[in-house]
Amino acid sequence: MFRRSKSSRSDPVQESVHKGPISKHLVSHALSLNDQVRYIKRLLANREEQQAAKSLEPGDGVRFIELLDWVLRAGRLDEKDRPTFVRYLARVCGWHSVLPNSVRISSHHRISEHGGGGHSTVWIGRYRDQKVVIKGLNFYLSDGAVKKRELTKAFCKEVVIWKNLSHPNILPFIGATMVTEPNHEKYEMVSEFMENGDIGTFISQHKGVNRLELLKDVAAGLSYLHSQLVVHGDLKGLNVLINKHRRACLADFGLTRVMGEFTSSGGGEPKGTIMWMSPEIMWPEQFNIKDGRPTKESDVYSLGILIYEVVCGHRPFPELNELAAVNEFQQGKYPPWPAVGLTDPLWKTLQSCWWREREMRPSANTVLKRLGEASRV
Repeated sequence: MFRRSKSSRSDPVQESVHKGPISKHLVSHALSLNDQVRYIKRLLANREEQQAAKSLEPGDGVRFIELLDWVLRAGRLDEKDRPTFVRYLARVCGWHSVLPNSVRISSHHRISEHGGGGHSTVWIGRYRDQKVVIKGLNFYLSDGAVKKRELTKAFCKEVVIWKNLSHPNILPFIGATMVTEPNHEKYEMVSEFMENGDIGTFISQHKGVNRLELLKDVAAGLSYLHSQLVVHGDLKGLNVLINKHRRACLADFGLTRVMGEFTSSGGGEPKGTIMWMSPEIMWPEQFNIKDGRPTKESDVYSLGILIYEVVCGHRPFPELNELAAVNEFQQGKYPPWPAVGLTDPLWKTLQSCWWREREMRPSANTVLKRLGEASRV
């Protein structure tokens, strides 16, 4: 009897492509972890296969999300493939408005309100024996079905991305909930409580603190985010928190995009805080940009503003209002070189962060290296 050689055997992964979408095949067959990884790698290389997961029935959609999450947690992916995989999982969760079981928690409770307004509330609470921050987003029936769908999609995507980040300079994520209550739905994100507050408050209360070391933490956290294909989108002093070890951690990346779903009117208005927003985000039409979405380059611009603010103790052009100050940068005008705190090479790097041509700005990793050099002077 004729036997096929190993080299002539058909590839079961390739064969499955002709029998239907890979996503459907994965949830319909019991496969080994190795085979699941092989199927998923092929799926990630084919845009049509990726999009096919949109059309999965609700039950299959949930099973596909849990499978992707399990493969991710199993640690069998190449490190270079992980960021792309995480982003795909986040997109699928957004399409189906579902969070993986590994993300959801339910045993946290609120203690005291800590801020917020409108659709959002911040609470101090506890999760098990740990003090935590609970950020709640409320969606009301009067907001409409379209708004709800977009909010839920954005929330699921950002939660999954945050959950899969791990770095000493990134605020640790604990879990999330999506709860339906009478007349409204409540989405909550739970993170560690940072007892030393934000970077501005911390340095004002600790005059002798090494500011360059804290800024190196910020640049390291941003460099890591960018390596994971994540854009912060709202980098400023209030979103840099200091942990109990007196190290800086980035917080609230992606939250601006989620809250933007409440306020968007389709006009492409910029979302964020004006002083830290790059000119191309403020005025995209002047740069032939279709929308004002944050980019790695706009993050680096914000990093430059933050460095100046932390070193000098005030924002650039404090005598002007924020919009006028951003307009100065848009015209290529920079604040004067501070008398102390910034070496000449670091000052030049800082100016390059503010270049009008965003493609000319340095990477976050380059800024990190310059900060390291300045700290050794």
